[in-house]
Amino acid sequence: SEMCIRDSPYSGSDAYFRQPRFFPIVTLTALLGLGLALVAKYALGAALPVDEELAGSRPQFQVLVPLALTFVGYILLVPLIGYLAATLVFSCAALVAGHHLTRTTAFSVIVLGVVLYLVFVAYLDVWFPEPLIMRIGALN
Repeated sequence: SEMCIRDSPYSGSDAYFRQPRFFPIVTLTALLGLGLALVAKYALGAALPVDEELAGSRPQFQVLVPLALTFVGYILLVPLIGYLAATLVFSCAALVAGHHLTRTTAFSVIVLGVVLYLVFVAYLDVWFPEPLIMRIGALN
């Protein structure tokens, strides 16, 4: 929101690019756009390429809907609890919603979350504001 950009140490045309919600919003927009394009394509009669393993299977909406809602929740959580914490919560929630949470995948999520945080901060120079809960805690 406006607060992220106003409090950002960056100004000018790169202020929005360097705020933490930019990449999740771009990803969500791309997923929604491409997903809708595929739905439209197959709704207009295009043949759905299916391998033998998936032949006769139906979309698993009981998995897809919770995963999509988890991703939207992730975007909303970033400014509240911070990028790294939100990434770890989102990843574990997505694994649970997708029924793939194991010790190995949980460990991989933690490593990936920390690596991504370092890439965004050190390499891409993305600014992460202090999480809202930290600001609220500082007021008390």
